[in-house]
Amino acid sequence: MNDIKLLRHYIFIDPHNLLNDINNNDTLNNIKKIHKQHYTNKEIVKYYGYNDIINLLKNYDNELCKLFMELNPNYPALLADIGRLIILYTYGGIYHDLKCISNKKMIDYLSLVSPEIQLIGDESWKKKVRNTNIVALQKNSNFIRIVLQKIKIKLKNSKDAFGPQALFQIGSKIYIEEFNKQHKYIYKYQFETNNMIEFFIKKIYSKNIKKWKNTYEYIFKRTPPS
Repeated sequence: MNDIKLLRHYIFIDPHNLLNDINNNDTLNNIKKIHKQHYTNKEIVKYYGYNDIINLLKNYDNELCKLFMELNPNYPALLADIGRLIILYTYGGIYHDLKCISNKKMIDYLSLVSPEIQLIGDESWKKKVRNTNIVALQKNSNFIRIVLQKIKIKLKNSKDAFGPQALFQIGSKIYIEEFNKQHKYIYKYQFETNNMIEFFIKKIYSKNIKKWKNTYEYIFKRTPPS
């Protein structure tokens, strides 16, 4: 349990260079420098690219992995929606979007959480669940497994889907709806407090991370006509 509390996960996906080694990406390396200055409490910080997510999916569900590989890279937010879930299912730990960093008080907070709690979700100031930050206190979470399987079913039935609304329906909405079913051992917490995270909007989000492309392309790749 202590190791999981110290483990931080981040995903970096460049839709223009999906298969490139993320360790050679200047943008990510600058973000890592900011993280390194902050994470000084023996935290283990791991970064995942497109290939890393594929490898995890192969070990979990080959059918879901194949669907993932068919997704249009101009929807990197959907790739990240699936990626964060398979990472947490495999390892447990804390997932953050790149623009978020855990407050050092977070470990103290998690030490007080009931051992029955399996997963903690992010609640915005509007009292809505988000998947920007997720804490999985156990590996192989049944809740995450349910969400991943529902995403797989949705993907199989969405071959002609396109646009931002389809993106939400396949990714975030499934997680949010499942969370709101009040699963036992699932807890909602307002992350935007001194206990949980700190935002580095100016240093990371505004400067380095462009907003996901608001495209109306198909969710799945299309082969250009010959």
